[in-house]
Amino acid sequence: MFNLLRFEYRTLFLRKSFFVCLIVLLLPLLLISADVIDVYNKSGYNSSPFTILQMMMTFSNVSVLVLIFTSIFGCQNYINGTAKVIYAKGYSRTQIFFAKFIASATAAIIFFLVAITFGLVIGYSFGDPKADEVTSIIAGTSSKPEMWVYILHLFTQIMALHAFYFMIAELLRRTGVSIVIDFFLPTMILTLFFLFQTILKSIFKDNQEICDKIGEAYEKFMMYWLPTSSTSIIGSIFSGFDSIDYTVGMIVNIGYVILFGGLAWLLVAKKQITN
Repeated sequence: MFNLLRFEYRTLFLRKSFFVCLIVLLLPLLLISADVIDVYNKSGYNSSPFTILQMMMTFSNVSVLVLIFTSIFGCQNYINGTAKVIYAKGYSRTQIFFAKFIASATAAIIFFLVAITFGLVIGYSFGDPKADEVTSIIAGTSSKPEMWVYILHLFTQIMALHAFYFMIAELLRRTGVSIVIDFFLPTMILTLFFLFQTILKSIFKDNQEICDKIGEAYEKFMMYWLPTSSTSIIGSIFSGFDSIDYTVGMIVNIGYVILFGGLAWLLVAKKQITN
């Protein structure tokens, strides 16, 4: 298992796509940082470090890069025939799964840590600790969750996204198709649930109480479902979460990791190697 994991890590850090993704990750962060620094130099005032961190993570492209790289890394062994060679060496399917899953998750964690570190450095270097926190767009009230809770929630969400993308890669084993499905499937599922709740509301249109509960259930699902391709790592819908919502979000995200990771393992255990 150790040799297999070492092989996957060597493959990871020798891939040009990994370093390309790191460079692409830094570009929007640098642009936002330049804007923050410009405001600070002109006025001597800026938003709070937490608000700057939230802004930088909202406009970062971490989730998109995790999607692309996980799809490339997850499919590559099947495309170039390496998977058959690894199986021929006598490794079990479970060992192969966990080695590749851990290595690709490491890449996702590195992308996340780079973005978070960048946001914290800029936030505390040029932010005003006394500034009011960002006002929630949804609730219309001040939202001040602990920063570490916010960061942990982001981390569990990235891990949930990684598990989902890895599952799709194991299912399809084709990079281009996996990327397309990863972009559109979460949105399609959200749309289907919207249509479903619309149908239910039309059925129970004479009972306002039931309609309200259906609407509330859909709103909760929308908040805790995986981000769609139209949002970044954390869209503006999450800016209104209080600490309890973040905690629930972390639990849900861990559940996604277990669900999608388990499904990916079943695919590895059952699906035949054809390349």
